Amino acid sequence: MVINGTFADTAWSRRSPHVRAAMAFLSCFFWLSQSLSVWVTETTATGLSASAVFFALDIYNIVRTSTDARHADEAWKHGRNA
Repeated sequence: MVINGTFADTAWSRRSPHVRAAMAFLSCFFWLSQSLSVWVTETTATGLSASAVFFALDIYNIVRTSTDARHADEAWKHGRNA
């Protein structure tokens, strides 16, 4: 949560959820490539299950941060401090 602590009470605090959503979206590509590479090599390792779980958690993180971004935008639109 370095981003939230860095942007708190600044003009950038409204953009913090957007940055978190973008980073989660980008990290999905990493975890997807890790999952697919372990799956294609057909090795028996926990890497496939771990990276698949991390991928799913990042998708969940995208949903959560997108909701936070929407709430921050609505608060800014109505003149409330997010």
